[in-house]
Amino acid sequence: AFTKVTPMEGGPFVTIPSTATSKDREPRGRPPEI
Repeated sequence: AFTKVTPMEGGPFVTIPSTATSKDREPRGRPPEI
């Protein structure tokens, strides 16, 4: 699931590089918007 992960976007819990800003850096992983 985490194939297009960018280390500079937050970490291993970032799925969307486009929306990954601060809310995606949360330990919850992915935001409930998906």
